[in-house]
Amino acid sequence: MRGVSHHVEEPIFIDYPIHYSTITDLFLQRNLIHDATAILLDVLKPNLPKHGFLQTKVLEINLVTFPNVANAILAKGMFSHYDCPRVAQLYLTHYLYTNNMHRYIEGYVQKVAKVQVGEGLVSDAIKSFIRADDATHFLEVIKAVEDANVYHDLVKYILMVRKNAKEPKVDNELIYAYFKIDRLGKIEEFILMPNVANLPNVGDRLYDEALYEAAKIILSFISNCAKLAITLVKLQQFQGSVDASRKVNSSKTWKEVCFAYVDAEEFRVAQICGLNIIIQVDDLEEVSEFYHNRGSFNELISLRESGLGLECGHMGIFTELRVLYARHCHEKLMEHIKLFSTRLNIPKLIRACDEQQHWKELTYLYIQYDEIDNVATTILNHSPDARDHM
Repeated sequence: MRGVSHHVEEPIFIDYPIHYSTITDLFLQRNLIHDATAILLDVLKPNLPKHGFLQTKVLEINLVTFPNVANAILAKGMFSHYDCPRVAQLYLTHYLYTNNMHRYIEGYVQKVAKVQVGEGLVSDAIKSFIRADDATHFLEVIKAVEDANVYHDLVKYILMVRKNAKEPKVDNELIYAYFKIDRLGKIEEFILMPNVANLPNVGDRLYDEALYEAAKIILSFISNCAKLAITLVKLQQFQGSVDASRKVNSSKTWKEVCFAYVDAEEFRVAQICGLNIIIQVDDLEEVSEFYHNRGSFNELISLRESGLGLECGHMGIFTELRVLYARHCHEKLMEHIKLFSTRLNIPKLIRACDEQQHWKELTYLYIQYDEIDNVATTILNHSPDARDHM
């Protein structure tokens, strides 16, 4: 029997592509992270550009669960093609700070933070800058915080920045931020410590933005009593504003405080301030005009009457009061003219009486001024009223 030829066919192997990403996912579904990492590290030894996605995947799964493994991979320089921004974002999200990680993703943390600022994610950006210990973008951060109103985060950021930079702008903003989060006690503590804040500028800014409580702290500390006086007016701290004005004792400050109280209809305090103004002849008219423009005639009369008892009372006070009587309180006019005729500017009062048609008082003043012709003219033109005081 002829021998039968037995032909054994060789097995056929089909070269199917291996999807390592899929294999990795299967391992991860079973929480076999070490096994998945071991497989991928073996595959990725050549460190090829086409394996950038898988390099990123290895770092992703280990950054979250086994950061020491990710740290070792980066430290050995095993990968060069991973997605640095993605890894940086994970670094920020989980705050996995190690020297190697920080070194190998250097620059990307800052880029992520700047993108966050641009997208209005200011709180996230501040956290990113803090984690990166990056103080170089503080001007951008401050501007972004002003728009987003997240001052709690700004305080944390500035405290980090101050460790690396001594800038007046930084310290100025810290004071401002403390007020915005209602930490006035922190402002008081801060200004007593060594700092480079431009306190006059800070005080002006706080005042201009109507942040008067904070402005009060700064202005008191730098002894800017002139602006402090006005600030205390805004806070309705009457005695304090008067005390601050006394320390300055300038006509300008007294007028600012007085006029502010007139506008606030706090006439008692306005009068205290006003008495320090009207002793200056040149300021009488300005004070009168201010009260007049606001229709505060009775209050102005009260101020002038109080001024009669001042040791440095001058002719202007007496005269201006009689002019006010001529215009607003006629029943007091004649009595006071007779009592103080020697302390009056008679020509000025004559004009006021003529203007208001007070013929009796006008006749009396002409007699005191020895203008007999005008006495006769007034009597002839306005008889019999003008004769009563012949």
